[in-house]
Amino acid sequence: GLKTWNFEKPICSDKEELLLEFSTCNDDEFTCKSDGACVDMETRCDKFPNCADFSDEENCNTVVLDDTYIQDFAPLERLNETVYKRTDIFVTVDIVSILDISEKNEVLEAKFVLTLKWKDFRIIFHNLKEKTSMNTLTKTERSSIWVPTLVFINTKDNQVSQSDDSVFTEVEKHENATINSFEENENIHVFQGKRNNFVMKRTYSVKWICSFNMMWYPFDTQSCTMEFRPEGNLDANIKLVVESLVYQGPTDLTQYFIKTRNMVFRETDESVVVVVTLGRRLIGVILTVFLPTNVMVIMSQATNYFKPFFFEAVITVNLTIILVICTMFLAISQSLPTTSYMKMIDLWFILVLLVPFIFVLIHTYMDMLRNYEHRKDKKNDEKNAEKIERKASILSVTPVNTVEPKLNADFVSINEETQNNALKKHYEEMEANGKDIKVERIVKLTKVYIPIIIYLSMVFYWMVGMAKYYQ
Repeated sequence: GLKTWNFEKPICSDKEELLLEFSTCNDDEFTCKSDGACVDMETRCDKFPNCADFSDEENCNTVVLDDTYIQDFAPLERLNETVYKRTDIFVTVDIVSILDISEKNEVLEAKFVLTLKWKDFRIIFHNLKEKTSMNTLTKTERSSIWVPTLVFINTKDNQVSQSDDSVFTEVEKHENATINSFEENENIHVFQGKRNNFVMKRTYSVKWICSFNMMWYPFDTQSCTMEFRPEGNLDANIKLVVESLVYQGPTDLTQYFIKTRNMVFRETDESVVVVVTLGRRLIGVILTVFLPTNVMVIMSQATNYFKPFFFEAVITVNLTIILVICTMFLAISQSLPTTSYMKMIDLWFILVLLVPFIFVLIHTYMDMLRNYEHRKDKKNDEKNAEKIERKASILSVTPVNTVEPKLNADFVSINEETQNNALKKHYEEMEANGKDIKVERIVKLTKVYIPIIIYLSMVFYWMVGMAKYYQ
């Protein structure tokens, strides 16, 4: 054990009292000070007393600095008189979860663990353990060493990495220990800073600026980045090196799913960039946009099969459909970022808006044609009646039952039933007078050709959209 020895006639030293340790322990064992018991060096400074006097938990500083150490300077290694080697900082990003994606605010909020690894040849480590978590630095040790600082480039205020109480700094053991000098009265395993890594970890929740390109919405694929580079002029002293990217969160998000994620080194500004590629879930847009608008298109086409005397109902239904589609269009547009370019969803709404609008114009035109033919027949009857009247006047014959045609007041009757009956009779009379070839062609156009054009346009729209979606 460690005892104080008194010398009556010192030979090797002028001191009459010396603190000496006598031990039978091996190099990989620690000698307890009070009783000389041997314990494994792996249990030395393991935060659990293995010696009866707790001496194995004394003097447990992991980091040892000499008087020449300057905390403000990065550990530049001198290769020769003019050349220095920059310190490699190995970057690992562990994305815990995607907290929020706001297309309107152009923000992706992510919770992640940033891990930085580096070596500092100026430092000596004592009693490192195989298990890295046992080599955690104390708050005092953390505040006494140099640590790299990174800037989060694409954030609103250019946030920087922190070295506060939330940081965990550990040392990774990568070499076998060297035994300390016998002049010291305790076993210490010594490790060199140039062969063992500092590992600094901290959890962040950061809102990253992400430029969303909504041109192909809802068939779009978005790429958001998390960009890191050395703070200030540190890039002259350190070099970032990509080590690994880990994603722990779910791949299926509310609106999107994670398609790919990777981390690259961008040489232009020597920064590390994490790229997260997001694919959009189409099922939500199909249920809230495409399905309702398709139903309204079918309803609009169904008005082509109404009886002619339901002309007012045809116009009312199509105008209501236009109003509903416009309301949906405005709601969707307000939920998305305002852009100077047209989006794919805009093309869809324009397409479905054209359907009831075209049918309103066509039905109005057909009603005009029917009334025109009916009026033409009446004029022909009037002309024939005038001819008969002239002949009768010559023959001194008085025409019988000649009635002046008058406008039917029931068409504008306040009584709805009277008005409907008058309109029904009016259109039945027009049908009884014979069908116009022009009207028949337009009816065929509305029932056959226009639906074919509409659905071919929809199929082409979806083919183009899905080709972009799976690109």
